[in-house]
Amino acid sequence: MQQAISLYKQYLALCKQHNSKPVFFNDLLSQTGEPPGATIDKRTCAVSTYYSGKPAIQKLTTIGNTKTNIKLVFGWEAKVENVLITAYNSDCTIFFSPYCEIKNLTIQAFDQKNAIYIGAGTTINSCNFLTQGDNTYIFIGHDCMFSTNVHIRTSDSHSLFSYSSGDRFNPDMPVSLGDHVWVGRHVTINKGSQIADDTIIGQHAVISGTTDASCCYAGIPAKLVKQDVTWDRTSVAHRSLIEATYPHRPRQRFIDNFFTNGNSFCGNQNQPQEIDQDYKTPNKSYRWLKR
Repeated sequence: MQQAISLYKQYLALCKQHNSKPVFFNDLLSQTGEPPGATIDKRTCAVSTYYSGKPAIQKLTTIGNTKTNIKLVFGWEAKVENVLITAYNSDCTIFFSPYCEIKNLTIQAFDQKNAIYIGAGTTINSCNFLTQGDNTYIFIGHDCMFSTNVHIRTSDSHSLFSYSSGDRFNPDMPVSLGDHVWVGRHVTINKGSQIADDTIIGQHAVISGTTDASCCYAGIPAKLVKQDVTWDRTSVAHRSLIEATYPHRPRQRFIDNFFTNGNSFCGNQNQPQEIDQDYKTPNKSYRWLKR
């Protein structure tokens, strides 16, 4: 119980830092162990699991050593398939939020207090995430869409030094993505990158730095190519037609309602008393939902 509360507090702290709406689902704090029907192969490392509702976990493998401690959190109706987590001498937390659909994800973690947070409704087709450096993390907002062969890393993995001072000048740094970000095929997102809400990243782009909201970036290195744009998973001729597709996309309707109406994903909106009661809903417009 206390371990789950501690994980929640870490999650809330990052939500505040990145102006992201947190997911609250009380039953997470009481359901521990592997979800029913899950196939989790734990190899030579300590693994703790916490879950909400009925997530579907197929072929998740953890590989590490005796100094590795992996904590897995699965949200309401999360779908996780073919995930490989390799961690050595690492204390790593991985958070799969409600209604995310994750396939063919490889995670590498090599240092202490690493974390990966994947937001509600986010989909991944195939990615490689690397967290290296103490206290580094990858924070992904809600309703993001990743294509194939995407790479995100918090480190160059090797040190660069100044001859004159002897100091290292390429420190490890966390990566954050806002809500409703579309990442195209073969994109690389480097350490320290901060991607704003409603961003589109074209295929093969290399991101290093920050982006502006409602913009499209492409190229190596990535540059702004178009402003005042948004996107949707469906294919329609006009934005006004998107809502008509919701009967065929109930998951998308749930996610959009989560943004605007404050609903939770398991019928219980109350926060546990042990969790920060002063958290405020992010002050942003969710512009892409206004049609």
